[in-house]
Amino acid sequence: MRPDPTDLDPMDRETAAEYLCRRLPSEWFETDAAHKTARLATLCPAGAERAVPAVQELSEEERDAVLFRFVHYVCEGAIRAAAFIASDRTLARPDENTDLSLPDFGSGDEARDWMRANAGFLGGCVAWARSRGMHDAVCRTVEAAEAYMRENGQYDALLGLLRSGLDSSRALGDTVWQARMRNLLGLALLTDVRTRGARALDEADGEFAASYALAIADGDDRGRAAALEGRGLIALADDRHDDALALFTRVRPLREAAGCPRGLAGLDLLVGRTLINMGRFNHALEHLDAALEFFSAPDDGSSVDEVDIAKVRQERGRALVAKRRWSEAQRELDLALMGFAARGLVHESARVREMLAGHAQLTGAQDWKTHLVEAERLYRENGNEAEARRLRTYLE
Repeated sequence: MRPDPTDLDPMDRETAAEYLCRRLPSEWFETDAAHKTARLATLCPAGAERAVPAVQELSEEERDAVLFRFVHYVCEGAIRAAAFIASDRTLARPDENTDLSLPDFGSGDEARDWMRANAGFLGGCVAWARSRGMHDAVCRTVEAAEAYMRENGQYDALLGLLRSGLDSSRALGDTVWQARMRNLLGLALLTDVRTRGARALDEADGEFAASYALAIADGDDRGRAAALEGRGLIALADDRHDDALALFTRVRPLREAAGCPRGLAGLDLLVGRTLINMGRFNHALEHLDAALEFFSAPDDGSSVDEVDIAKVRQERGRALVAKRRWSEAQRELDLALMGFAARGLVHESARVREMLAGHAQLTGAQDWKTHLVEAERLYRENGNEAEARRLRTYLE
């Protein structure tokens, strides 16, 4: 009996991969004789041996119906998972316009588990949706998934998604979406630790500049703030600290006017980081204290994000080391490491390990080399061989 494309509600907690493999005939995964088969294989290459044995009886129209529901399930699930992780509960509510049984998350960990299981399908799903002219769905999905994929270092997949999102925003003729996609693309280029260099910085800066121009033309203050913040990050990465501080100063009134306390806390973190680089440690700690106060007890209805707290504690540790407040610095760096490690953020954990090694050397502790060995291991685990080799020179 062939599967009925009108009866495709996924089981609770079942991954999209298991759902699709359970419903579709194995022949669809094992042959490239038809264009539809190839598309299905790109969406779900694994688990074909578990697929329901069946004949290739579905019509092309029926296959499209199956694909549409699968793509819709993955995209809408990703939007809800990302919204839940970001504590935006309004976006996390089930879509009233769909009859699919979309995932319902009880915690941020559940949402992250769902994203971990299904993020690998986003590229294929977004490509299929774009080929069918579902450009608004593409943009919403890409925007939602971006933060999760960037946080977890999935840069190749993320850059592909963002370029698809930019293409869809152009197809829509929506300059607000174009500005948003360009800004996110710049951020991904800037934070990809494998390729960051002069060329990557120039490319990212070009995206932020284009995003800013579009936001100005649209009168979009949110877009202006995001693009200015991105250009500030470029200046910070390029050691132009005065320029970075000036750009972050221009962001503040835009964030205040938008009534965005989380954005202001994030800005305080960036300003604090910049001021540390400028040697203005007391002023930096004032901004970092403000960021830590908000992130530890958000007053906007959002939940606590341990990664944000860890980022602030890492910078506080830097400032306190510079001020030779050794015990306080040790505590902040230990807490930062715990926060990053709990979320599985390998690169960030390696950076803190390096800072702990420096702290240990300055205070005469004997375990400084242990921290460097662990940092080297983490960099290699994260595929960052250049950083691993740099540390190896100190260990030999």
